[in-house]
Amino acid sequence: MSYCRFSDKYYKCDIYAYYVENDCYCIHVARGRYCETGNPNNPKKIKIINIPHAGDTFYENSLDDFLNRLYFLRKLGFNIPEFVFNEVKYEIALEESEED
Repeated sequence: MSYCRFSDKYYKCDIYAYYVENDCYCIHVARGRYCETGNPNNPKKIKIINIPHAGDTFYENSLDDFLNRLYFLRKLGFNIPEFVFNEVKYEIALEESEED
């Protein structure tokens, strides 16, 4: 299951985040962002992201660690839509309710 793909929602996502298997979650961080050029013949170009961890990949073994990594990356300046955080929080709440 994918939580967010590069450039989802009008180029507003700098990560590709998804569930792998066996309680493993993966986050690929973009090295660059698409941006509009205003040129109809070449409407998009890639701008290099100059933030630590651009181009890195992270594997987390729990939803809590996954969520913490997402917050860490957003704090660094990566674009991560709010719906990604909401979905992970919802899944954490579901896991907690199943444990009760």
